[in-house]
Amino acid sequence: MDAPTTSKSQQLVIFNNDFPDSDNWAAALTQALQARKTNTHVVFILEARQVSLVSYLSSKEQDALLKAIQKASGQSHGDAFKALLNGFPGDYRDYTREWDLKLLSREERKLLRKIEKPAYDPESDAVLHAKLVAYDFASFLTERLSDYGHEGTDGASRFNIELLIDSGCLQSIENPVNLNVHHRDDIFGRNHSELESFEEATEMEGEDKKKAIQDYYVESIERKVIELKDSAVTVKLLDRKDLYKRIEAAKSVHWFGGCSLTLLQDVHKAGLAPKLNCCVQAVSAGLSDMDAAEYVFKRHVEFADFIVVPTHSAQAITYSVSDLVALGGDDLEQRILGFNFHKDPIEITRQFMALKTKTNGKRIKKPDHHDKRIKMPDLSALLCMIAPGRHAGKMKNVKVKNLENKEKPLLFEISGSPSDMKVYDLEKRTESSHILELVGS
Repeated sequence: MDAPTTSKSQQLVIFNNDFPDSDNWAAALTQALQARKTNTHVVFILEARQVSLVSYLSSKEQDALLKAIQKASGQSHGDAFKALLNGFPGDYRDYTREWDLKLLSREERKLLRKIEKPAYDPESDAVLHAKLVAYDFASFLTERLSDYGHEGTDGASRFNIELLIDSGCLQSIENPVNLNVHHRDDIFGRNHSELESFEEATEMEGEDKKKAIQDYYVESIERKVIELKDSAVTVKLLDRKDLYKRIEAAKSVHWFGGCSLTLLQDVHKAGLAPKLNCCVQAVSAGLSDMDAAEYVFKRHVEFADFIVVPTHSAQAITYSVSDLVALGGDDLEQRILGFNFHKDPIEITRQFMALKTKTNGKRIKKPDHHDKRIKMPDLSALLCMIAPGRHAGKMKNVKVKNLENKEKPLLFEISGSPSDMKVYDLEKRTESSHILELVGS
């Protein structure tokens, strides 16, 4: 299969994200739909993240753990969830001296160990996970964009889309999430055999468990490779030098970032900043590569354009679940249920399997969650780049505080200087957005 190339007359969009969450997928699909309208080449670059493949908590276990945290700490459910998601870097007893652990049973204290962040697996496991996510996303694009392609030199259909996996970032980034409780995004898209393999592996211990989980990944990837062998979407490992050549050759380049700024820092160091019009969705605390954030933010004026959409601002807009499902189908709906509604991914996957078997995918009545509205920060940030007039936001200039102090969160302080970094502020936007109208579907 020929990899897509970028011509000097073609626009190039680079979408850099880690793809674990529903808003990542919704934003990426929206970008692809937008690019379909023009002669635009889209490169999705998946930032690999550190993993702990054997770590898994069922929804029942997670609920029990949250109740134990609340009982011992007196925290609200929301604060308990934040504590669990952030985790502790060592023995939980060193970080919970103000908690009343005597209130907990022996089983609850044992479960509380899951608030301790596990060690990272080897980089090869991180790449294994990233490959499966990439192939799942390729399947998603192939299904939702079956009419978006062009004819290659061999007469075969090719997409103006490719997926690249960035494993070179792993030496620089830190996964900010407690891997014991991060929802298993690899479960969505599995068939019955693969799901059984995973469930059997979770019952094992030690090295047998780790080997069985790795085998489950290999089994799942091999099926996807076969399914996608005639697909017009390519999946490869990122070659930075090749990416630099692609950027240099393109007529114009728009860069959307929803992960760390590690790769963007590398592109800047390659002397290509003047070609890039950047829009990044960034949280002011918990960035996975603070050094890269400091580097890029200090040099924002060297890019053709550079805009930050703060996470707290992007979360001001909500979207109809029903509209999002119409946009992204079952794949996106399952990820919404997992990430936004905290449902167990195994239970979700089995429910959708049963639905397809019994009713050929057609529901008798609309599920209750279709009437809900949810925040999709990456989607909101992307729309600021591709359809800025759609959101009633305001462009402001800010000074970035605490860049040199890695112990403190970054602060965006409003300034009156046009030379300071630009942020797109959506904080006062409270009305809901209709995504189908926004993307013109």
